[in-house]
Amino acid sequence: MRRVDLRSGALIAGLALGVVIATRGRKATASSLAGLKRNAAIYQDEESVVAAVNRGDEAVGVVDQYYWYRLRREIGARAIHCALYHFPNGDPGSVVNVSGAAVLASSRHRRDAERFVAFVVSRASQRLISQGDDYEYPVRPGVAPHPGLPELASLPHASIAVTALGNDLPARKLLIQAGFGA
Repeated sequence: MRRVDLRSGALIAGLALGVVIATRGRKATASSLAGLKRNAAIYQDEESVVAAVNRGDEAVGVVDQYYWYRLRREIGARAIHCALYHFPNGDPGSVVNVSGAAVLASSRHRRDAERFVAFVVSRASQRLISQGDDYEYPVRPGVAPHPGLPELASLPHASIAVTALGNDLPARKLLIQAGFGA
């Protein structure tokens, strides 16, 4: 059994690796990547990661939390043999990813695009997100998350300015140097 279980593209996420670079430095990040390269099993998707950990094939898996909730919904709480771990406050692993939406100034259908973005952040749309089976947190204040999720404010989290993250190029370079692909 390996110690860590990853999705093939999980490390490619510039935000996650960018946070590690910004908080721990490039040298420590490169060292961590080398350790992952030696010890990680690579799976095609996060559903496979959480399923492997739940079966006991792997000790640890790095996934977005909603994959665990989806597996629990699919197989039932009694068949879950693993648990979520939340990194402690300030740890790079505790960063909360927020999806964004914008309209390009060059858009040929700017008015339609703006209406779409307005819909996505509307109370009705955010309720659909919170009541669905995606186990994602709504971003609109006053819309409660799915009842199966803990309140977002109750989870530990790291605070880092988005400007500290830069672009994905340093993360990509470290990934290639560690042997995680081109």
